[in-house]
Amino acid sequence: MERTPLSRAVKEDYYNKCVIGIPTFGAVSIEFLERLFYLGRPMNFGVELKYVKGKEVGEARNEIVQYALDTKARYVFFIDDDVLVPSGTLNVLAGRIIEFDEEHQEQKGRNIVYAPYFSKGRPIWPLLFTREGEPCDQRWYGMEPHLRECLFIGMGCTLIPIQAFEEMEPPWYETPNEQNPGDPFGAMIRGTEDAYFCRKVRALDWRIWADTGVKPYHFDAAARKAYGLHPELNIPAELDLGSEIPEWNLYPPIGVCKAGPEVRNFEYQAEEERVAEVQIVKAEKPKRKAAKKRAKGKDNAAKSKPAKPARKKKGKAKAER
Repeated sequence: MERTPLSRAVKEDYYNKCVIGIPTFGAVSIEFLERLFYLGRPMNFGVELKYVKGKEVGEARNEIVQYALDTKARYVFFIDDDVLVPSGTLNVLAGRIIEFDEEHQEQKGRNIVYAPYFSKGRPIWPLLFTREGEPCDQRWYGMEPHLRECLFIGMGCTLIPIQAFEEMEPPWYETPNEQNPGDPFGAMIRGTEDAYFCRKVRALDWRIWADTGVKPYHFDAAARKAYGLHPELNIPAELDLGSEIPEWNLYPPIGVCKAGPEVRNFEYQAEEERVAEVQIVKAEKPKRKAAKKRAKGKDNAAKSKPAKPARKKKGKAKAER
């Protein structure tokens, strides 16, 4: 009797298997690997890494999709090798899709969710387009985190149900040769394999959403610069990795983000709240020290008092008489 290898049996047992697809030319930064290591995953999700090296990006994405179909995955999560993804991102994006399935039955199973990132270099524009014939959408800066419906997005941090690829005719991705000198902003993404996919999938009545609460950074490893929203000013900025990007921005607590209906109650914590919490903790410490000093003072006072003479036992006193 032929036995199924344990590794294959485990992979086939996952109902919510997700293929993390990484198109790459082979040279990835240690910062990218760190973020990938701390990515995390929702409970009851199986994840499998699939990278394609040295191919044109459209071809690489097609190979990843074909692998996901062949292995009966339920989701494909694309992460480009120059995008720094905060931990918990997969949890949040998967939770958004589950929310749609539970709350919007008319749109069940036909939603794609994206974490918006910015162009690498100047001008620093978000790879997020919401209106046909208009430049990238910048109206969401400074707003509370929300879901924003899009026409075109970048694929560098996008979660896609496998059903979308099953409904589409291959190729799923193709890089068209579009030149439009009069539309420099639109050409940034509309002439790419990302836009090719967006056009085809929207024609099949799929909807594309951007979760503005998840903030990846587009990383230039050679210049050691990251491009994205400034963590304090909430405007596009070129930042020095490590000195200008706080650690909490790239490593949010993994336990806070959960897949499932409860993700709708997820509160994105503002920096002011974090500072307030730190101040409260610091204010409590002197009270504990003061209590320790009072206790120590009582001990010292007790030691300084003259000791009372020891009483003689009655038996010994009678014997002396």
